[in-house]
Amino acid sequence: CHDQFHHRMASFLSAQSEDKILEFGCGFGEIGRQVALLSGASVTGLTMADEEIAGGNERIKKAGLEGRCAMVQGNYHKMPF
Repeated sequence: CHDQFHHRMASFLSAQSEDKILEFGCGFGEIGRQVALLSGASVTGLTMADEEIAGGNERIKKAGLEGRCAMVQGNYHKMPF
């Protein structure tokens, strides 16, 4: 079920290797990691929680996606765009 969802998300986004994707409120960044893995796109996950940053970065490293995925801390309600 999750695999189908991740494939559908990558397809819906038409994600390609040259794309840069920002995932707001990403939690631990599971969807972003999978989209990066499936498409080769670069994904940045934005979350407010320290534990989600630490856990997300751990999962990125474990998946070998350090060059394509990043977790950043911030409040998406206060973004300048």
